[in-house]
Amino acid sequence: MTEVKIVATYKRRDEPDWLIADLRANLAPWVDEFVELQQPRSGGWQHEGHSLDTQRRLVRRAHGSCWVLFVDPDERIEDNAVNVVREAISRAPAGTQAQFQFPLREMWTPTQWRCDGQWGAKKPRTRLYHLHPGQRFRDKPIHCGVVPIGPAHNRITLPVAMYHLKNVEPENRRARAEAYLAADPRFQHQRREGKDWEWLYDETGLQLAEIEPGRGFSPAYEPGSYTFTVPGRELASASGGSPVAEHERG
Repeated sequence: MTEVKIVATYKRRDEPDWLIADLRANLAPWVDEFVELQQPRSGGWQHEGHSLDTQRRLVRRAHGSCWVLFVDPDERIEDNAVNVVREAISRAPAGTQAQFQFPLREMWTPTQWRCDGQWGAKKPRTRLYHLHPGQRFRDKPIHCGVVPIGPAHNRITLPVAMYHLKNVEPENRRARAEAYLAADPRFQHQRREGKDWEWLYDETGLQLAEIEPGRGFSPAYEPGSYTFTVPGRELASASGGSPVAEHERG
């Protein structure tokens, strides 16, 4: 199997230290390095295209061309990734620019994910690819894709789930809707129809599925532990600042 270097990068704003520590612990068994972008804790939603470009520049500066994984602090990858990802990279078809994607599971309780309707039909999240010079990327202020654009890319879905934790706490669902609406109130940069994000906390037709034995993630999520802060609602202890990067071994 070909040896590869994988760098995980994420951006941080109001997230608590334990959430970041858990993210790193979750990925450490198969990720070699971490690059953190610290965003200012004042002001509203940060332009996603700009921040993603900053993340890529930080990764290139520290590690050159490498495989890069984009994650959010409230996302976790199934523990089985340790047995899957590197082998999948080594087996990627020769001559292609492989992009790996993870089936998304929106957690509704600490151990159950929502599987009804559009929740269960969400597209896999494409987050892992090889970063190198000459690639082109989208530049959107909200919901901006992280991978290169172009016709030559080969997307491969891995049999490894990505678990999203932000919807576990009911109050976070409403806060998330508020944040999206504030970031783009006229839906100029989003495709979803409608004038609000009420569907994020609407439980009509709710169906939940328990994580199957052997398909979980670690560390486990503790109920009631994460409160999402809407960008622009600064915490009393918040302080502004310029983006900085941290480079550490997994």
